[in-house]
Amino acid sequence: MEDLMRRLGITLSMVLLIAQFLFAATVSLKGTVKNSAGGAAIVGAKVALGKLTTYRITTDAQGAFDLNAPTQVLPQSQKQAQFQFSLARNALVISPIFEKAKGCVEVFFTNGRKNISIPFIGNRTGKQMVSLPDFASGLNVIRVTIGNETITRTLVCLDNSNRYLKNDNANTAINGNFVLAKSTTAATVVDTLIVSKANYVTKRTTLDSYTKTDLAITLDTAGGPVTCKLADLPENSALPINKKLPSPFKFFDGTEMTRKDQWPCRRQEILNMACKYMYGPMPPFAAPDVALTGKVTASSVTADLTYKGKTATVTFSSISGSGSILLISMSSGIEPPQTHRTYTINNTILDSWKSTCKTLFNITPCGEIAAGWGCNILTRAIAADPSGGIDTNKIMTTGCSNTAKTAFLAAVFCEGIKLVVDVESGGFGDACFRVAEYLFHDKHGWKCSDDPQGVWMPDNGSTWLAGPYMDPTTANWLVNTPANIYKLPYDQHSLVACIAPRCACLLTNQNGQAKNGEWCHLNGTGSAICYWAAKPVWTALGVPENFGGRMYTETGGAPGHCSNPASAKDLANAFFKRVFDGDKTAKTDVLDGAVDEHLQQPHDQWESTWADGDMLTHTLE
Repeated sequence: MEDLMRRLGITLSMVLLIAQFLFAATVSLKGTVKNSAGGAAIVGAKVALGKLTTYRITTDAQGAFDLNAPTQVLPQSQKQAQFQFSLARNALVISPIFEKAKGCVEVFFTNGRKNISIPFIGNRTGKQMVSLPDFASGLNVIRVTIGNETITRTLVCLDNSNRYLKNDNANTAINGNFVLAKSTTAATVVDTLIVSKANYVTKRTTLDSYTKTDLAITLDTAGGPVTCKLADLPENSALPINKKLPSPFKFFDGTEMTRKDQWPCRRQEILNMACKYMYGPMPPFAAPDVALTGKVTASSVTADLTYKGKTATVTFSSISGSGSILLISMSSGIEPPQTHRTYTINNTILDSWKSTCKTLFNITPCGEIAAGWGCNILTRAIAADPSGGIDTNKIMTTGCSNTAKTAFLAAVFCEGIKLVVDVESGGFGDACFRVAEYLFHDKHGWKCSDDPQGVWMPDNGSTWLAGPYMDPTTANWLVNTPANIYKLPYDQHSLVACIAPRCACLLTNQNGQAKNGEWCHLNGTGSAICYWAAKPVWTALGVPENFGGRMYTETGGAPGHCSNPASAKDLANAFFKRVFDGDKTAKTDVLDGAVDEHLQQPHDQWESTWADGDMLTHTLE
C-alpha cells in the first residue's frame, strides 16, 4: 500500500506539471489562396480556424495569409456543472441524470489523440453507469458531455485495477470548445482551416498540427463545373488494412470531401472499387457509349441498343397493372398500396440480360450486378419514351432475403431507381462484411449458433435469384481469405450510401442473439451498423428524410422470415407517401429499432469500433 501511495503521489505530480501544457496550442499557419482555374491569387479571402474561433485573417495582395501567435486555449465560458461523475472500479458513475438524456464519454491520450468515445442514453433517472475498457498505465483526459455541458478531468491509471480521477478544479461546464494539444499521429485531426470568399466555394482543410507552412489552398468558382480525377485503383495485394468502416466522405487517395457537388465523383469511385474487388466489371449502359431508343406500351418496354456497330434488343415484357408508378419486383418485398405497374425479375430474365451483354460487350456480368445493368437499360428506355405514361421519378424496386440482395444492388448501380424498399437482405445485401468477420472469426462476441452471412460463404444455390452473388474470379481473394475483408477499401455501408440522394427504406429483423427463436444467419447487427454508418451521407447532402432504416422484432425463427410485420410496412408506407404522393410530412427520417438485447454488439461500442475519422458528423458545403 505504501508503495502504491508513493507511485500515486509521483503520478499526480506529473499531472500537475502536464496540466499546465495540456490545453496549450501555438498557432503558426502560413500559406496562399489561389483560384483553382488558372492559379491567380485571391485577395481578401477570409481564413479562419474552426475551433480556435479568435483566429481570423484575410489574404493580402499576393493571396498570402499568416495565422501566427501563441495562445493558451481556455474554455470560452464556464459555469458550475449540473452533473458530476466518479469512478466505481472500471465504471464511470454519472449523476444526476434524467431518463433518456443523451451524452458521451470520451477519453484522450495526453498528446491529444482520442482513445475511445462512448455515447449513452439514460435508461433510468438518477445515475448512469458507463463501463470503461482497459487502459495502458499512464495519464488520460476524460471528458463527459451531456447537452451543452461538459466536464473534463484527468484520469490516472496505475494499472487496470487502480484508476483515479484527479480532483482538481476541472468540474466546470464548457459552453464552447476546448482544444487538446496536437497528436503525434499524423492522421489525427486537431482542427479545420476554413477559407471563404464571395462567389467561391468555401474550402475546409483538416489540420493534423497547428504549425504548418506553405499551405496551398485553391478555391473553386461557385457554380463552376466540378472537376474530379478518380484514383487508379491498385491490385488487391497492395491494399492496406483498415479494420474500421472506411469513411464514405474520403476519396481513395485520402482527400476529404468538402462539397456536396463532389458526391457524384465519390459515388463513382465507390462503384469502381466494388466492381474491381468484388462484383466484376459492369457492362456499359450509358450514353454516349451505348446508343438507345425506347418504346413503352401498356404491358412492355422495349430497348434497342447499339454499341460499336453491334445491335441488340432487350424486351421487358409481361408488365402488369397500370398507372405512372413502376415497381421492379424481385418478389417477396413490400409493394406500394398506390395503383402501379409491376415488372417482375426472375432467373430467366437475368440470364437473358447476361446473354445480351455477352453479345454486345463480350462481358458476362455475374450475379446481382446483372440486375444493375438491366435496370439501367430499362429506366433509360422509359426516359426515352415519356409518352408511355411511366413517371421516371416514381420507379422503385423491392425484395426480401435472397431477392432483396438483388433489389439492393440494382438500386446501388442504377440511378434511375428512385426508391428501394429492401427487406432482410443480410450478407451480400445491406449488412457490413467487416462486422460479420469481427464478430465471428475475430471472436468478439457472436452469441448465436447460426453462422452469420459473411464474405466467406456466398450461396450458389440455383433457387437463389442472383447467385452466385459475386464474380468468382474477382472475389476469390476475399472468399478464400476472409480476413482480407479488412483490406477492402469500402464496405456495404458505402454501397448503401451510393443510393443517396435517392430514397432508401432498409429493413431487417432483430436477428441478433437467438432470443425468442430469432434467426441469426442474416447478421441483423451488420445491417444496423451499416444503416448507422451510411445515414450521415444523406444528412450531409441535406436530404436526411430520404433515408430510413429500421430493425423490427421477429419471433418464430426462420418461418417468420419475410413476414413483413406492421412496423416494417409502416416505414415503407411513409416512403410511398413521400415519393409517390408528394407528402412531405411523411415521417421517413428514421433510424431506429436496434435494441441491445437483440444485437451482437451494443450501441456504445459502435463509434470506437467502426467510425473512421469524423464520418458520423461530416458536413458538406
